[in-house]
Amino acid sequence: MNWNNFLSLRDYFNYYIPGLVWCIVFSEIASLFNVNTFAQIPLTTLNPITYSDILMSILLIFLPYAIGFSLFPLSVHIVSFWQGGKDRRCKPDPKRFILEGKNVQVDVINGLNGKRISQKEGKVIISQAERIFSFSYEKDTHLFFYPILSYIREAGKEVTLLSERALNLKNFTEGLLLPISLFALFSIILFCNRTWYGVLLGIVFAEVLQWLLMERHYKLEQDWVKHVYRAFLVITSTKSQ
Repeated sequence: MNWNNFLSLRDYFNYYIPGLVWCIVFSEIASLFNVNTFAQIPLTTLNPITYSDILMSILLIFLPYAIGFSLFPLSVHIVSFWQGGKDRRCKPDPKRFILEGKNVQVDVINGLNGKRISQKEGKVIISQAERIFSFSYEKDTHLFFYPILSYIREAGKEVTLLSERALNLKNFTEGLLLPISLFALFSIILFCNRTWYGVLLGIVFAEVLQWLLMERHYKLEQDWVKHVYRAFLVITSTKSQ
């Protein structure tokens, strides 16, 4: 059995680290209500190793991953809401606008300056994709990206490494969106001894942090899409020679 097909190390840490932050958040929430947590239990000597030590080690390895995996959809819903739903009313879908060619004046207004690939590259990509997949970009724009993604993954060449890296970073940032914001919120509240100004400061800081992470997530999504299209361009150009 190939474990990389089941669970890669990247996938593990993409869920484990957000899950670890979630555990800290739960501990902070418990502290607000003066509830004892594992973090408040004094450490005992390491020798001899007891059954509870083994159990705690297993929990430390698997529990944050399970929590991060289970609560990941919450961050996905927040990102979807921030982008304006499935129609992307607030944030344009890079799977579409990246291929549309550069328009400096419009891009500066919409904050997309430098995000698109060149018009010449876009035309070649559209032409190659229409030839390979036998559908029209004009009629099937919403179906255009994922066949290209599957095509470059099937090729399995090093040219896809940049797109995979951008995707992993995008997913990692997405998983951290909610827990890291809550961590900042409750940390500031506890640091300020549960005062009203601590709550206010925590909310402001958490919102700013979440906005920065969402902007970073959107930038990584654009990088991912751009690298997928350019990998497709390289692969198809190489095959046609």
